[in-house]
Amino acid sequence: MMTRYETYEHLLNRKLQPWSYPGLSVDAGVVSFPLYDLSGKRVGYQDYRPFAERNCKNVREARYFTYLPKGVNGYFGTESFLDSRMKPNWPVYLVEGVFKAGALHSLGVPAMALMGSETKRHQEQLRLLPYKFVAIGDNDDAGRKFARNLGGVVSPVDLDEMSREDLSNFVSNLERKYANY
Repeated sequence: MMTRYETYEHLLNRKLQPWSYPGLSVDAGVVSFPLYDLSGKRVGYQDYRPFAERNCKNVREARYFTYLPKGVNGYFGTESFLDSRMKPNWPVYLVEGVFKAGALHSLGVPAMALMGSETKRHQEQLRLLPYKFVAIGDNDDAGRKFARNLGGVVSPVDLDEMSREDLSNFVSNLERKYANY
């Protein structure tokens, strides 16, 4: 069993800054990420157990367990752009998971993890917001489908596995590409 300190250290190693997220809970061996709707209302959570088995019989004890009421879209990272800090003409990046969003947030980049693979439902809601959304999918089948369905790009390496310099360069290239939307 991990201690609370080891769990916190694990998050830092994954480029996530826990102090940046109100409502995030770090305990011994489990992190609970709050999930919000696009109005800022907390609607669910995702528990992350860094050293849990991937194929655990009890889904609530698995490495990732996400709770969202049926039919509700949940997002992680909305605070990175739904406030006055949003820079004009910056795209908001849509990613597949909390650690990818956290890696972008560590650079001060607005990003949001879509929880769930039902991209059509997400698209309907995102169209109502006054932002340019750019999806970044992982370089695997699910990531390519995610990017294709949301009109985005595929990252050559998972964002949370890139060095800080490589991630910064990748984002700079995307910002140049999408600056004149």
